[in-house]
Amino acid sequence: MKKSYILLSIYDKLKAGKYLEINECCGEFGISVPTFRRYLSFLRDYFCENFSQEIIYDAENKKYILK
Repeated sequence: MKKSYILLSIYDKLKAGKYLEINECCGEFGISVPTFRRYLSFLRDYFCENFSQEIIYDAENKKYILK
């Protein structure tokens, strides 16, 4: 899959209020954990700069969510 498609898919999930789990996303998109982390870092910066929102890690559920 193309990077742009993956980033937009992750963006859509976060905007819809869905949680992201690392292994689930990596399996769905066929990417490595370091690649997932890079994409999430990019989206963290984007949401912070443009929407004043944060992507946070929910340690209890071991998932990421947009706040």
